[in-house]
Amino acid sequence: MEQPALITSLSQNLLKNLPGMIYHCKFSPNRTLTYASNGSYALTGYYPKELINNAFAEYADLIHPEDREWLLEYFKENLAKKDECNCEYRIISRDGANKWVREIANGVYNDAGELLHVEGYITDITEKKEFRQVISKLETHVQEKTSYEKHLKALLDRIPDTLLRIRRNGDYISYKAEGDQAPLSSGNKIKNINGLFPVAVADAFLLKAQQALDNGKSVSYEYYLKHSDHQRLNYEARFIRNDEDEVICIIRDITATVKAKEEIKTAKEFYESIINNVNIDIAVYDDKNRYLLVSKSAVKDDAVREWLIGKDDFDYCKERGKNIELAESRTEMYNLVDELKKPIEWIEELSDELGKKRFFVRTLKPLKGPDNQKYKVGYGVDITALKIIQNELLRREHLLSFSHKLAKVGYWVWYPSNRKQEWSDGVFDILEEAKNEVTPSLNNYLNYIHPDDKEHFKNTIEQSKQSNSSYSLEYRILTRNGKVKYIKEQSSSKRPDSNSNQYLFGMVQDITEMKASQDALAHSEEHFRAIAESSPIYIIEICSGYKITYINNIGNRKEEDVIGSSAFEFVLPEYRDQLRETLDKVLALGIVENVQMQGQGSNGAIEWYDVSIGPVKNDSGKVASIILLAQNITEKKENEQERERLIREINNRYNELMQFNYIVSHNLRSPIANILGMSYILNPNTPPDDVKQIFDYIMQSAQSIDTLIKDLNDVLTARSPLNEKREAFQLTELINGVCNNLEQQIYQSNADVIIEVEKAAEQITSIKSYIQSIIHNLVSNAIKYKSPDRYPEILVKAWKDSHHTYIEVSDNGMGIDLEQYGQQIFGLYKRFTTQSEGKGLGLHMTKAQVESLGGSISVKSVPQQGSIFTVVLTN
Repeated sequence: MEQPALITSLSQNLLKNLPGMIYHCKFSPNRTLTYASNGSYALTGYYPKELINNAFAEYADLIHPEDREWLLEYFKENLAKKDECNCEYRIISRDGANKWVREIANGVYNDAGELLHVEGYITDITEKKEFRQVISKLETHVQEKTSYEKHLKALLDRIPDTLLRIRRNGDYISYKAEGDQAPLSSGNKIKNINGLFPVAVADAFLLKAQQALDNGKSVSYEYYLKHSDHQRLNYEARFIRNDEDEVICIIRDITATVKAKEEIKTAKEFYESIINNVNIDIAVYDDKNRYLLVSKSAVKDDAVREWLIGKDDFDYCKERGKNIELAESRTEMYNLVDELKKPIEWIEELSDELGKKRFFVRTLKPLKGPDNQKYKVGYGVDITALKIIQNELLRREHLLSFSHKLAKVGYWVWYPSNRKQEWSDGVFDILEEAKNEVTPSLNNYLNYIHPDDKEHFKNTIEQSKQSNSSYSLEYRILTRNGKVKYIKEQSSSKRPDSNSNQYLFGMVQDITEMKASQDALAHSEEHFRAIAESSPIYIIEICSGYKITYINNIGNRKEEDVIGSSAFEFVLPEYRDQLRETLDKVLALGIVENVQMQGQGSNGAIEWYDVSIGPVKNDSGKVASIILLAQNITEKKENEQERERLIREINNRYNELMQFNYIVSHNLRSPIANILGMSYILNPNTPPDDVKQIFDYIMQSAQSIDTLIKDLNDVLTARSPLNEKREAFQLTELINGVCNNLEQQIYQSNADVIIEVEKAAEQITSIKSYIQSIIHNLVSNAIKYKSPDRYPEILVKAWKDSHHTYIEVSDNGMGIDLEQYGQQIFGLYKRFTTQSEGKGLGLHMTKAQVESLGGSISVKSVPQQGSIFTVVLTN
């Protein structure tokens, strides 16, 4: 069944410039129009609104009286056969002019074959009709009077149609050719139709001409041709019997008409597409509640949607296995619309294919169609999501009411338009009053405010009125039984106008327990602060950005210099990366870590701290800040360092004692044994020559013992600086002095000594003679153990940091195999080459002197490349 053609305003805009009049009408003798396009004015002289529903004139009255009867019968006959109506007749326009029109119309039927209405297109063909009449007359005269041939051709040239006289065998004479339709004839020569058109069109022409000749009635044929510019043009050919063997063929260009029909069809499909693609269920019903149109949103299955046309809800429920109550309830709504003659709405609950409940808002409106037939239009909107939200809001409202009760919160609303106030249940609960015992108003609420707070309350309300702003205040109330409660109240931001529908609202909360908790908390915080500030342990809180937000003891510092500062500012640079890594670890994992580091104390001194770092978590379990408990362990650290130093010293002394014992037992025993041996040999009978030789041996052994004792004395002296005085001196000057003392060795070895002393290390305070001896021994060794392959290059460097002074002597000499001799390099009487003179005391004494100054000495060396000796002294 064809759907009703409901033309919207958008389609009217699309068709308003088409020539002629597009119409819908209920078929009856008076041809009552239910729709007319804007072309009605040019055609009839009447605007569409004057013709629709016979507002000013009936279209049947515009038809020429001589044509009304046969035209009505023609339409009845064709519509009964469901054939297209295509005819020409006369109308009388508003200004009394006679016009020839051509009407093409079709009936619209339901599934039962009943005619619903007629829709069609009427165009003005007056000029063409007059031309045809002229042609008919002229053709008769042309056959009889050749003298009028030129005059006739001139008249024919004015006609926009192409005219052909076609015989049964296809021969034709052209009176006029237009564009690519047919070549211009010269002298109206006889040609054959097969040379004018493509084969298919030529065959159709011959067939239609034969039909017109056989039945004597005019025959129409529509076709199209593609011209040289690839443009497709549509034509209509009408064949009219002229005699037994010849027809007159009138060919008209109907491209514009075909295009208009296609645009109408496209528009119709476009609006149907819109209806099918909107997320709204749309349906149109006839007066018996049968479906005439169903949108795709309402029924997605194309087959079911097509089947549903012409059926009602009872048929649908039966076919789809739905509960018949659905059809019954909908039928009640359909009948109600028919009775009230106005739209109604209701909410319908359905189950989808998965059995889930869905909710729809149904709207049903009465509608009168183009043929005055009664219809109904239904709209359905799926509000399942809205219903879910509504239920959720209702649930939250219950939760809010419950939470207000738990939180002891109430609210009030004031409407300036009627100067009335409303209180929530929470306000009555706070006042400990029943709802029927107190009328909500500001004056009644004032009766509960504590006398000492009432004036402040009134002033705050008045200031809020004057400044048109919100207010927030705390005050006390007295209940009927004398209980004192603390209240916090907050109003909305802006006071509405007295003439508006707006309102002012506010929240009141019983904060009595909160107030007591705050007082207890304040007391606890004060107690904690007193304990914390008297504690020797630093308590530090760090928040985002590693900023300090709390410290219990700032010492001599100013609070503004500490609070808000970075925690890294109070830690020595070499510990900052370690602190950052530890803080990040605690922040990420929420664990407790312990580190030891040095920082700047409140008096500016460098101190050692044992720091415990732990997280402070919020209610959700996330780390909100970090607490550092820092205990000053400088004294403990110094004691540990002193203890370690003493242990090392004892260990060194023990090793040296064992070495000393070894030297005494070996180096001293050998010469003594020589003396004893010579003594045994010496006797009164010893020859004089032998006596002299024995005395020489005894003397050499005694000198060896003396040298050993002196060396040991030097070593012991190097380890006993107690009698030496520490003094400040210039390091560069001292190094230059050493070079002067070694001038002869430097000259003889062609050595190049370079001195690089940083400005910060230029002046040091120490035992000058020891520093001079240390540098002397290291430079002397660099010359003594030079490489035979190159001149010595000796670099003496010195630099200083916050804790230590560094003296480095490097050379390009023979080098030392540290893998073989590394453990013995600073040993007593240890030598690693025989290429140079020496006793093996220099490096041992150098190490002894460095350690006696509280420092350390280390060596890096590569054989045949050189050595680097580094002395580290504590500032």
